[in-house]
Amino acid sequence: MKKIVEWCVEQKITIISDECYINFSPDPEFTLRKFSKEIIVINSFSKTYAMTGWRVGYVICPTELNTVIGKFLDCYMSCPSSISDAAAVTAMKTKPLDDFVLQREIIHEWLKENDIAFEPSTGGIFIFPDFAKVMQEKNLATSIDLASYFLDKVDVATTPGSSFGEAYDTHLRISYCIDPEELKIALEKLSEAIKLDLNPL
Repeated sequence: MKKIVEWCVEQKITIISDECYINFSPDPEFTLRKFSKEIIVINSFSKTYAMTGWRVGYVICPTELNTVIGKFLDCYMSCPSSISDAAAVTAMKTKPLDDFVLQREIIHEWLKENDIAFEPSTGGIFIFPDFAKVMQEKNLATSIDLASYFLDKVDVATTPGSSFGEAYDTHLRISYCIDPEELKIALEKLSEAIKLDLNPL
């Protein structure tokens, strides 16, 4: 990563680093700006402080860009409400959300038990397993079909992998940023749906 940053700086390429999920990574203190103060970092209160919908975020950038970014926001984005501003100030005085280590372990174990291919998640709040085997068993053609199947049969919502490109049409994105016990219940429901015989004799 450091070498990439150094090369970009040498080539005068501006790096914009989206670090909205950094608090849910193995190293919450990490930022690309440790390699160069020329990097622009964008962040949000939506994830770290569970303030989804409050529309509050911030930018860390070289001083000379402050005025330029401010003018852009005034013209195109307006500004957060005073209520959102006050909530953000209060949030910064509180402890951020903890990383979802336990939930991550729970869903990893469930995927292994059900023989579903996946790359272990090391941070964030999502995992992106490959349900190709399940789709074949259920005779489902697309990830939209699979997501609809889980929603219709057991009321568990997932995001079709095709939303992220045709190459991922056998995947589902699953969020695990909920209470561990609720996550276990949701996964038990998915297990029921996977085991359900669609063509009983």
